[in-house]
Amino acid sequence: MSKRYRRKLLSCTKMPKADSSSSSTQSATLSPYFLEQSSGEFAHNDSESGQVMKGNIEGSDEEFEEEIKANRIIGLMKDAHIKRESNKSCNAQSSEKRLSVDLRLSEDFFDQDSIALAKALLGQVVVRVVDGIRISGAIVETESYLGGPDVASHSYNGKRTSRTEPMYMKPGTSYVYSIYGMYHCFNISSKGDGSCVLIRALEPLEGLPKMETGRNQRRKSSTPLKIHELCNGPSKICQAFYLTKVYEQL
Repeated sequence: MSKRYRRKLLSCTKMPKADSSSSSTQSATLSPYFLEQSSGEFAHNDSESGQVMKGNIEGSDEEFEEEIKANRIIGLMKDAHIKRESNKSCNAQSSEKRLSVDLRLSEDFFDQDSIALAKALLGQVVVRVVDGIRISGAIVETESYLGGPDVASHSYNGKRTSRTEPMYMKPGTSYVYSIYGMYHCFNISSKGDGSCVLIRALEPLEGLPKMETGRNQRRKSSTPLKIHELCNGPSKICQAFYLTKVYEQL
């Protein structure tokens, strides 16, 4: 677990609860570029797993880790949402049907606080066309950052720089930042200054060979990647979808 991620979890009891009772003007810019609306098969749930924090967490380090894992990992797709065993035979057909229709998200979809947006993004489909090849994946894990009061956020205490500017832009603006000088992470700004949602994992749907090519650009191992390994991490998504800072502020 990264120091930044652990700081965020340790500080969760200090964060105020986000207010989702109000709504501002429609202003998203990302929806026509990256995201498509999914069918009911991937409909988002209303469980508490999408929240940044979930009450006080006490106990040993091991219990702490297990509780965090249980509460924070949004990528636990339940049987009510994706019945893999019963639908294996029709996965290809349903994916083709779903992705053949242009169901881009409306602009007001992104105009909600980061916790609500983190939940709403579950099951939505990220789509790109790279070198004429269409690649796509359903969002299965997200992480919300609350802005000013969130010690793990790049905009903590209202910090605003050229790097964090996308976090203060219209809801739905893409925020791509680099880590370790070689990897990238893809975020989407939400309602509220300095707030955003990190896309942590996708379930690959289309263009898997192209995704693997992108992932292999920085891999030393020649062992073929399994499907679930293509996009099971923030920087892996950016590799598989060929996302760099060029695609920021879209």
